[in-house]
Amino acid sequence: MSLFSSWLAHTVCVDSETWREQRACRDTPLAKFFPPGDVHQPPDDIAALCAGCPVRRQCFELGLELYEAYDSAARGIWGGVLIPDQLRNLRAAARLARTEAS
Repeated sequence: MSLFSSWLAHTVCVDSETWREQRACRDTPLAKFFPPGDVHQPPDDIAALCAGCPVRRQCFELGLELYEAYDSAARGIWGGVLIPDQLRNLRAAARLARTEAS
């Protein structure tokens, strides 16, 4: 994890906003959420942790916002999904929907 990614993760994940206090990953090392670039899906233990998280949607939305603002520096697992891969899938689905609608 780069120094910027570490700072970014600490800044956005370890503050005192109410929903972030409810996250299931409070006691999980942040490095687990920032896998190397060749990983394309969350490890099973992280996926399971996120699957039962009461604030999964809010986490995913924050991850999307950060990825759009900081691009690859915010690459990581947010709300149980690896954001750049999920974002590519969403964009591909939107393109397919537009193509089918024409």
